[in-house]
Amino acid sequence: MAARLPLELGDWAAAASFRAPQPGDSGVSVVLRRFTRALGAARIPTVALVDERLDASAHGTAELLVTHARRIVFANQAMHDLATRRLTDDSPDAAILLEHPPVFTAGRRAKPEHLVWSEREAAAHGAEVRHIDRGGSFTFHGPGQLVGYPILTVPGKRGGGMADTVAYVRSVEQLLIDVLADLGLSDVGRVEGLAGVWVAPDSPRPRKVAAIGVKLSRGRSMHGFALNVDTDLAWFDRIVPCGLVDKGVTS
Repeated sequence: MAARLPLELGDWAAAASFRAPQPGDSGVSVVLRRFTRALGAARIPTVALVDERLDASAHGTAELLVTHARRIVFANQAMHDLATRRLTDDSPDAAILLEHPPVFTAGRRAKPEHLVWSEREAAAHGAEVRHIDRGGSFTFHGPGQLVGYPILTVPGKRGGGMADTVAYVRSVEQLLIDVLADLGLSDVGRVEGLAGVWVAPDSPRPRKVAAIGVKLSRGRSMHGFALNVDTDLAWFDRIVPCGLVDKGVTS
């Protein structure tokens, strides 16, 4: 299945085979491998941050052994480092896939009232609060959720110099929709005027299954998406997800 990404892809040959899901794999592990396959079809090399080293040669993913506690800082540093190198054409397009420990992240449009807990209350429950340089408001990352950071060259509007943010967000949404369809989830799609991917999008009560928040700088992408696989949805009760007071989430 080829991911439909209207992007200028790096010079990278996808691996010919991927490790099939195994009995006992977590839901996130299974979905991660589907994304690896989709990104491989789009010729985007992928780095997965994992707790246990697997046979990377079997499924075309470079896997880094990163402890769960350090994954937030490491992933953010790795994303910015790859984006900086990409600006100098020192590295190809790439993507980072991982499962975060509990953390609430606040984008540039986040409002204090969208965080129900104080930062001290969040810390008491084992979660961090981090203010980051993507768009959007508050969201949650944590166990049971697959987070993806594509670091890609994004073409300009109508061939011009300014990156087409809307087209890029739509392409990420389409990648998510395609992977979910590949997993057997058919009633997913877009809600007019809202970013992300939704379950039952045409119903009176659509629920967001994947959030998208990106930053484009000098034609390069950072940050990306968060797909709820088997996430504990109670975490989302502690924020106003994406600043949308009348919309729910699901996994």
